[in-house]
Amino acid sequence: MNRRRVALQTPKQSSPSLAERLSGAERLPLDLALSVAVEVVEAVATAHQQRRAFGRLSAADFVVGAEGSMAITATAVPGADPATDTFDVGAVLYQVFTGLTPTQARARLQVSPLHDVPAASRLNPGIDDALEGVLALMLSRDPALRPHSLRVVEALLVEVCEALELEPSRAAILRWAQLVPALRVVTAPVRTPRFVEVEDDSEEEEEEEEVAPARLRFDSWTVAACAFCVVAFTMATRL
Repeated sequence: MNRRRVALQTPKQSSPSLAERLSGAERLPLDLALSVAVEVVEAVATAHQQRRAFGRLSAADFVVGAEGSMAITATAVPGADPATDTFDVGAVLYQVFTGLTPTQARARLQVSPLHDVPAASRLNPGIDDALEGVLALMLSRDPALRPHSLRVVEALLVEVCEALELEPSRAAILRWAQLVPALRVVTAPVRTPRFVEVEDDSEEEEEEEEVAPARLRFDSWTVAACAFCVVAFTMATRL
């Protein structure tokens, strides 16, 4: 009996990223969006203080931590420019407040990629001038115009919260994180193969299956003709 190895697929569990939590869900309420924005900025600002920069960040590089903070899953790149991180964080915040990335916003509003990112207030009327100004500075094409430190951005966001009489809340982020996974985009899980041996009788069945020989069929006329030939041959040999 033959045996063959069969891979059993086991999904690898992982925490949904911020991008997955934002995809397919309704635009976040302003108070929750501000809470998420403050935590994203705080995470990257702390990394910069530790002399770690990334050079390329998106919402897919953040996950909600156990206490409602934001954790960065990207790997720091030696020599990366923090000003580039500031632009990328601005793009993440733009997505948090509008539900769209800058690229998606340009497509939605039919704005050329050669132009600046569309004003976030065009997609979310709840964004005031102060918050609009922070996002515009972070997404400036000129690195020199961007805030020189994300701690400055963090302070500006706190001022926006105070002006709107809102308070950033990690507890609110945790409550949102518990509800949103069911709404996130379903992605193919990473699977690790595990092998087991199973019986394989397919070859044996093929060997046992033999083609039966076709049975000869004779009708009455065939039998009569054969008998006549035999009689004629016998008489001819006797003569």
